[in-house]
Amino acid sequence: MRPDLDAIRARWQKRNHSFADMDEFQRHARTDTPALLAYIDELERRTTYTVGETEWAHRIAVAEQRFVDEYDLRKTAEREIAELKARITTLEALKEKQ
Repeated sequence: MRPDLDAIRARWQKRNHSFADMDEFQRHARTDTPALLAYIDELERRTTYTVGETEWAHRIAVAEQRFVDEYDLRKTAEREIAELKARITTLEALKEKQ
């Protein structure tokens, strides 16, 4: 059920005009807030996506995951390279001692 959005906007705009209006505003806020949240839930349930939108969202998600995976692999490779360079340095130092 759609709440009276115009009435809610009018109450919201006059909320700070006087202390006498504040009690009325708070009383309405107790009913306006749940009504607006229920309306938002209803709109979200009715929202559907086209096949194209769903397909593009899936493609984007797959591309983002590939990017993350490639980034992780790159960081792993960089760590392995650093470890190998350290081992090479150690082995060269041992070789010079002999």
